[in-house]
Amino acid sequence: MTESLPLLQVDDLCFAYAATDGLARLPVLTNISLRVAPQEIVAIAGPSGCGKTTLLQLLAGLIPLQRGTIRTTPETISRAGGTWSTLVLQELGLFYWMTTLDNLTVTLRVRGVPKSQRTKQAEELLAEMGLAGFERHFPHQLSGGMRQRLALARGLATAAPLILLDEPFSHLDPGTDERLEEDFLRRARDHKLTVVMVSHDVRRILRMADRVVVMGPRPAGIRGELYIDLERPRQGPLVYSPRFVALEQQVCQLLSPPFAG
Repeated sequence: MTESLPLLQVDDLCFAYAATDGLARLPVLTNISLRVAPQEIVAIAGPSGCGKTTLLQLLAGLIPLQRGTIRTTPETISRAGGTWSTLVLQELGLFYWMTTLDNLTVTLRVRGVPKSQRTKQAEELLAEMGLAGFERHFPHQLSGGMRQRLALARGLATAAPLILLDEPFSHLDPGTDERLEEDFLRRARDHKLTVVMVSHDVRRILRMADRVVVMGPRPAGIRGELYIDLERPRQGPLVYSPRFVALEQQVCQLLSPPFAG
């Protein structure tokens, strides 16, 4: 991969939903331009309803472009074998009629993993996600946090070089979320993944991301961005350090509504 090129390049992206009367349009995104470097973790933040999830869906190709371009490096497509991104949504998107194990093996089958290797790879990934012993359970038999971990495991099982996450740890208990964050970050590093994640949790953003991009209210443009130059891992005493607190205040300031002049 050519490190000098962005893995993902978005230029002048605009999007509007059709209103219920079929005539008017509801502008959501306006002139979004974004670069994401290989192996970078970028967090997208902004007010509720500003279009963060819509942006992820556009990046994933789930809804058609209206104006603007989304490009990736040719090396990314080659490495992915055609599946260059995967999206893990808040709604999880699990196959509720399949067991935990089958949710992963079917993903591995679609990816082309030989049948003889699927079960072993799926069991290893479930163990990494803290789901060992629940291979034969169905999603409705799992807690909300366990279903969230299964959704993350399915996203990782695709082996796509770009992972798109929509509030990926929102259903997890405090403490559990930080452990899973570290597990996910370790896997992202080991497998050279690039991550674009949406989160409302400023501390989570500071624990995980290399950079935060802040969107304004709808129709949303990019209000600002901030590089997070903290050493890793970002757990324990670091989250109480003056540097961490200062970055937290800067992100909160970017997220604050502008004063009327």
